[in-house]
Amino acid sequence: MKTFIISSIILLSIFINFSALAQIDPKDHGLDYFLPPTEYDDSILTPKQFLGYQVAEWHVTHDQLIAYMRYLAEASDRVTYSIIGLTYEKRKLINLTITSPENQARINNINEAHQNLADPTYTARIDTQNLPAVLYQGYSIHGDESSGGNAALAVAYYLAAGQSSFVKQILNDLVILFDPCYNPDGFQRYASWVNSNQDKMHVTDPEDISHNEPWPTGRTNHYWFDLNRDWLLLTHPESRARIEIFQNWNPNVLTDHHEMGKHASFFFQPGVPSRTNPLTPQINQDLTERIGEYHASALDSIGSDYFTKERFDDFYYGKGSTYPDGQGCVGILFEQATSEGIHQETNNGLLSFPFAVRNQVVTSLSTYRAMLKLRPELIKYKEEFFKERYEESKSDPVQAYIFDQPDKWKRDRFVDILNRHKIETKKSKENYTYDGHEYTAENSIIVPVQQKQYTLIKSIFEPLTTFKDSIFYDVSTWNFPMAFDGKFARMAEEDMRPIKLTNYKAVIDQSKEIDSPSSWIVSWSHYMAPALKYKLEQQGIPHSLASNDMEVGGQMIPAGSILLKDGDFPDNLHQMLDDLKIDRLDRQAFASDNFIDEGWKVFQGTKKEIGILVGDGVNSYEAGDTWFQLDQRWSIPTSRLELEFLSKIDLSRYTTLIMPDGNYNLDEEEISQLRKWVLNGGNLIAMRRALNSLTKFEMVQLIEREAMKGKEDLKGGGQVIGGSIFLSEVDMEDPLFYGYPDSELAMFKKGTQWYQSNGLNEIEVVAKYTADPLYSGYSSKENLFKAGGSASVMRKRYGNGTIIMLVDNPNFRGIWYGGATLFANSIFNNK
Repeated sequence: MKTFIISSIILLSIFINFSALAQIDPKDHGLDYFLPPTEYDDSILTPKQFLGYQVAEWHVTHDQLIAYMRYLAEASDRVTYSIIGLTYEKRKLINLTITSPENQARINNINEAHQNLADPTYTARIDTQNLPAVLYQGYSIHGDESSGGNAALAVAYYLAAGQSSFVKQILNDLVILFDPCYNPDGFQRYASWVNSNQDKMHVTDPEDISHNEPWPTGRTNHYWFDLNRDWLLLTHPESRARIEIFQNWNPNVLTDHHEMGKHASFFFQPGVPSRTNPLTPQINQDLTERIGEYHASALDSIGSDYFTKERFDDFYYGKGSTYPDGQGCVGILFEQATSEGIHQETNNGLLSFPFAVRNQVVTSLSTYRAMLKLRPELIKYKEEFFKERYEESKSDPVQAYIFDQPDKWKRDRFVDILNRHKIETKKSKENYTYDGHEYTAENSIIVPVQQKQYTLIKSIFEPLTTFKDSIFYDVSTWNFPMAFDGKFARMAEEDMRPIKLTNYKAVIDQSKEIDSPSSWIVSWSHYMAPALKYKLEQQGIPHSLASNDMEVGGQMIPAGSILLKDGDFPDNLHQMLDDLKIDRLDRQAFASDNFIDEGWKVFQGTKKEIGILVGDGVNSYEAGDTWFQLDQRWSIPTSRLELEFLSKIDLSRYTTLIMPDGNYNLDEEEISQLRKWVLNGGNLIAMRRALNSLTKFEMVQLIEREAMKGKEDLKGGGQVIGGSIFLSEVDMEDPLFYGYPDSELAMFKKGTQWYQSNGLNEIEVVAKYTADPLYSGYSSKENLFKAGGSASVMRKRYGNGTIIMLVDNPNFRGIWYGGATLFANSIFNNK
């Protein structure tokens, strides 16, 4: 084997200060700028030899990135390449397993040992003396934070071709699950944009187009979701693919490489100590800090500034660097100041893209050094974590959670998420009454706490309203039973004794032939009923709607439910329902003599044409929530209308326009256009801060709640609600709440919009926050004072049209299934 040495002037390159490093000409660096000097296998191409340009000279595109990763797997026996899924845009999600050839040969045995370490019921002795530790190393979950994905080029080459004793020790003592790009669609979107605006002179002016990414940016995935909030929710294929890898290995450490604002330096965890999840053991944070010492040393050696234990936290288990902390793994977040292009002026001087990439490479390598030193402790910590949590579960007063959800579509998706996190789900063989509620064997699931994922179970099921800190980097709660809009209860050991349990397995898209009836009813409470309603309208298929709750054939039918009578069935009815994931067990078949005409209204409305206002000023996350709900979940085509061109759009085409959260700066002509459209019969749905814009446009007159007397001694951030669950009391007679089983509605709350519920001119308040509305999460006393009894859902008749005002986003992050029916009613039952 031939080798060569990447040379560098060591004394100069190691001890140059930050500013000098930042000012390096992006065209004037070699691979030795990123990597330590070592011998390499010269039969393996460097990134430059493969791509035709040096690392960080351009922003690598996703197709180029995975092509190089595939090449390394073909060229090196240290690397295996796996396709683990596809994105919405059909880009490959990949994962490399990087370790020594000897470890590759026994990879299944290594995996089995790590699975056994994470199994608290496994009693046989595990030989850990020669067991490699496992690192899950991932980059650029935010697509426009691209220094991570570009660093992956250099790091992967170093591991595949490096010949130093350090590299060989890494390969012998570690198994690296290497994900070069968590977010292919966003990464490609950003790389294409930034490369198309790159110039020869690398203009550093912050106002240059290359440093000002357009809406919606490459941060998010195809549907504009932040994938770093989806590790627990598993709404998207990218998340489901990587969680399968994580759960298959139960790694010892997971790293997550990000970027932050350009005026910062470099961050590594631990985060703010008072904002650590209370379920995370202190030893986790101790290990995080000890690993951080290696990052500090590495960054000191190249003269890079950094900080730790500030700004970022380890609270929400749905983030990449915190999800592992509840599972015997140490999660590490890295944040590098962004160059937003190739070269830019910042408060700290010039910042270059190569410099940003270099910091990501250096801390990737310092992670290896830390894990080699701490390998025995990390392995021991994982084993003890699961055993200790399992022992805790035995003495927990709560021995199981029981959850009832009659909608099989919602219930099975809840179970599917739990199972993907390796949480076992059971069901009772018989109906069971607990605390006055009958949990049927057919509609309920039971989650025992005595299992390996005890910590994650407590996190998912238990509400939390007491906190050490008043500031959160993201949400402060994520209660799944409330998200899935079901009834749940805690069960003690004595409650469990009479129950005969069997496994519950989600069966997605089950089909079962049944005899053709005279009539079909699909309950409006079914999650996919709005998708069926849309298809029936578009295809002109006659159908009727229940105008109130009623009993048919001994079964309760909620208002809004859809009736298809004999003679009106389309030939493809069964296939249509199957395509919409309305399981054949969820359709209620009745003979025609069970019906009376009273209470059913034949649909005579117009076909729906829906538009979402998007563009500068609009919250792209929440616009994405809405687009995803309509397009991906309900298969309802939806036009995204750019505000920049609003005055040129003929709005008369649309029956419904949706204003997601945002600050809308429309001129007088555009405001007049919007008013006329509503006056002529349009249905306008406004969410969160869009309500303030409607007040500014003088289309509604909302009154904000007054502050309580006296002020809390809280910093500004303490008055922020980053994500909590609030309860509302709804008007069950109003069509906006067709399909709900009772008058209490839980919604996910972000922001502090509080409006009076009385004294409003021509505005109907159809839902109010309860007097004591906080179910779970953080809220200041000031905000609780304002929230109690304030309006949460309002409607105004505006000429021939309607304005529906939703103070909260009903489609939050694609997980708030309980808000979907309200959103559907806002479109289909808004009058």
